[in-house]
Amino acid sequence: PLQAKLHFYGPKACCHVVGPDFRGRSISRDRAVDELAEAYEAILCEFARSRLGGLRMLPISGGIFSGSFAPELPVLTAKALRKAFDDLTKPVQHIVSVARLDMCIFMESEFQSYTEAFKHEMELSRRFNDSLDIGSTPTRVWQTA
Repeated sequence: PLQAKLHFYGPKACCHVVGPDFRGRSISRDRAVDELAEAYEAILCEFARSRLGGLRMLPISGGIFSGSFAPELPVLTAKALRKAFDDLTKPVQHIVSVARLDMCIFMESEFQSYTEAFKHEMELSRRFNDSLDIGSTPTRVWQTA
């Protein structure tokens, strides 16, 4: 568990990850964030090694695997992804920080919760991008809506 591996399928790449299964477990919120962060860190390391320009990912341990953490998974996800990034080595942080990262939310009913949970991270991202003075990656309306 908490591992990731990047595979190429022809011209397409997919990073498979085994995240924590929170069903039937009685663990603290902090421990849940730590476990999620470990899985996200594995993804980010695999992604950095690949030298791909962008990464689209689903929330780890969503759906049936979220257990009692389902209502707060958006906030836990944002905290875990921040912790995972902060725990990366500086060279890997650099590779990840200049790439495009997208969080794909499957359930439309969860979109607003994830938007709110990631609001602070999006502001940090905008500030970082502005500090580079190089513009931003072009996007399509469907990628930002």
